[in-house]
Amino acid sequence: MKWEIFLGVVILFIITIIIFNYVKTKKAYNNILNCLIQIKEKYGFNLKENSKLKNTEKKKNNIDWEFELENDNLIIYITYVLIPSNSSVTINSKNTWCLRWGGKRVGRSYPNKRYMTELVNFLGNNKKSQKRTIRLVVIYPNCEVILKYLNESELATVYPKDSNHGIKVVKYPEILASFEEIVK
Repeated sequence: MKWEIFLGVVILFIITIIIFNYVKTKKAYNNILNCLIQIKEKYGFNLKENSKLKNTEKKKNNIDWEFELENDNLIIYITYVLIPSNSSVTINSKNTWCLRWGGKRVGRSYPNKRYMTELVNFLGNNKKSQKRTIRLVVIYPNCEVILKYLNESELATVYPKDSNHGIKVVKYPEILASFEEIVK
């Protein structure tokens, strides 16, 4: 009887975690989509959602981004990553981005670290087009700072206008305000 109750609690806990992660991901997707719809309406872009494509179609066409904004002379490929708000993102090289998070106050060293392997395909994909292309990574919901290694020991703060190995990065709250800088 005790094992059945314990097993029921464990299963309920696992289901709760799965539902929480699904809702969190869906909320992020919808929030970013709403921002992109506003950009579409304001700047006259066509918006394409690649999440509605089947995985086989994505692999066949080498698509590893969630959204596409396109107009007569520009295509913007957009993907996003979910990270904790008390974190920093460091661009180590073209294909290596690092996430550090945790701690209790601003200015601290972050106790947790992982490489952002979910971005590897997007970072390495150089889809060719006759139009000018921009690849954009949206950091959701936010982070404290985005940094880039200049050499082995120097770091610089990354802004939305900066191109980092051909990729631009922006925090979610800054998308609408800095969109004109991104497309320059």
